[in-house]
Amino acid sequence: MTPKNRLLKMAIAFIGLTLLILIYMAIKEAVSGHLNMVYLIAILAEGSLLSSFVRLLKEKSK
Repeated sequence: MTPKNRLLKMAIAFIGLTLLILIYMAIKEAVSGHLNMVYLIAILAEGSLLSSFVRLLKEKSK
């Protein structure tokens, strides 16, 4: 495994973790009735970034 692939996998893991935290916070806020649009926008941005990194990793492994 090259250092670039290792760094990419670490970035994917970190972004996945932050995405889970943001989803948890959004659900908690939605249950209390005070859902903020910033959470939704951040979740969409993190999900898009995660998707791009996973696609990049798949292309590099071919």
